[in-house]
Amino acid sequence: MAIALLTPADLAPFAPDLDQNQAEAMIGDATAMAYLLAPCLPNLDPGDHRIAAAKAIVRAAILRWHDAGNGVQTTDQQTGGPFTNTVTTQARTSMFWKSDETKLRALCGGGKAFALDTIPDDGGREPDWWGMSARETLPVTVLEEPCVGCGL
Repeated sequence: MAIALLTPADLAPFAPDLDQNQAEAMIGDATAMAYLLAPCLPNLDPGDHRIAAAKAIVRAAILRWHDAGNGVQTTDQQTGGPFTNTVTTQARTSMFWKSDETKLRALCGGGKAFALDTIPDDGGREPDWWGMSARETLPVTVLEEPCVGCGL
């Protein structure tokens, strides 16, 4: 298994109430998901700046997970006079936000545009674009019926 990006000591300043066993499990889950999104991370040198960036992204995700609690729905109700406002939210639906996923993929150079050349190589000559688009059909002519009584 790949080495975890974080240790429970890395989380302690931000979440002192986080249990050691729970922290290790959360770090294992988050690290595994990060390695799926950025497969180059396990092969990098520990001093590489991309490891530090991945560590920051994973730590933020774990702290959001910890702050969200058990992940069930939460309901907040506010009342003011005759009006009541109820908001129900899903605390956590995935490990990383979309922006986190984009940043992790970018660490390994992912997410860049690319092009595939689908035209076969013909020995260095320029492709004959006109020949590729030419059809092997004869032009269609419109046959006109002679107009009787048109004066033509």
